[in-house]
Formats: sequence, C-alpha cells, structure tokens
Amino acid sequence: DNAQKARTYGLDAELSVRPVDGLTLAGQLGLLNSKLTRFVASRDPAAPDYSGNDLTFAPRTTLALSADYERQIGEVLFKIRYDTNYRAKHFFDPSNTPYAMTPGYWLHNARLALGFGDGKYEIGAFARNFTKTKYIIIGSDLTLTTGSIQQVYGQPRMFGVDFNIKY
Repeated sequence: DNAQKARTYGLDAELSVRPVDGLTLAGQLGLLNSKLTRFVASRDPAAPDYSGNDLTFAPRTTLALSADYERQIGEVLFKIRYDTNYRAKHFFDPSNTPYAMTPGYWLHNARLALGFGDGKYEIGAFARNFTKTKYIIIGSDLTLTTGSIQQVYGQPRMFGVDFNIKY
C-alpha cells in the first residue's frame, strides 16, 4: 500500500564557524512537518484510514553539533573531535502505533588522533555512543498477525582504534 497524498515542509539550517585558529564549531538544525493527507490502506480488509498521521522515518526535529580542534605540535598533528546528534520521536509505520516508533534520543561520539608523515599517516582512538544510549532504528507492530513486536536497536557503545593512510 502507498499513501494517496502526503504533505511535507520544513527548514534545514547549517552554521560553521572558526572562532580561533584550529577550532571549527558546526551545527545543523532540521525542522520538519510531514503528514499523510490521504491514506486509506486498501490491502487491509478493515481499510484503516491513516490520514493525518505522521510520515514514517520523519522526525520533527534533528540536531547535529560538532567541535573539531587541530594543532601542530612539532612533527605531529594533534586532532580531537566531539559530535552529538539528536533525532526526535518518529514512527516506522503509517499507523503511528507506539509499538512501531522510537522516542527522541541523543548520540555522543568522540575521537582523538595523531597525524604524522606530512599528513600521510594518522592513528586514532574513538568512542561511539559513549553514553550507551539505547535507541530503536526500526520497529514493527506484528501484534495482529503473530502477536509480537519486533524492534532493532542501534549500535551500542563502541570503542576502537583506527589507522589511516592517504595515498
């Protein structure tokens, strides 16, 4: 099934500044208003009317903030990065059931790196989702067919190291 008609409008704004040498601050704000204006599910014998519901995978607010700092110390380029992302509550199903939605959540990431060899080599350590946020990336309400609710969670907290070569 597919919606017969939908409406979306919004605003996306980005800003990036360099307040001091080596420091870059950036931000992104997304505001979205999306609605199914006409959607009667013809494949379902009950023909539910989802008109007026939110579109799927369409959070009303998204926000991304980051801070990057680089400083040359002798032959080594020192880099540090922090970023955070927010996604407001959104649905995975046009019925907008609470069983197929995720509440709003924040994710926080950080990375430290050392570059050498005139920028050819870089070794770093990172932490992704370091606050251990549990968040759902997809969900399905199967209570009518199988009596279950399926949810897939996003990546848990993760630490790691990386080595990069530019050629």
